[in-house]
Amino acid sequence: MQLLIPEIEQAAARLPGDGVPRCVALACVREARGTVAADERHTR
Repeated sequence: MQLLIPEIEQAAARLPGDGVPRCVALACVREARGTVAADERHTR
C-alpha cells in the first residue's frame, strides 16, 4: 500500500481541482495513510 499511495496522489493531481473524483481519491489516500500508520503502531 505504501507504494500505491504516491501513485494515486500523482493520478489525482492530474484531475480537475474541484472534481468529485479528485476529492474522493485524495480522501482515500488520507484514509490509507491512516491505516498504514495505525498498522505500523500496532506491529511494534
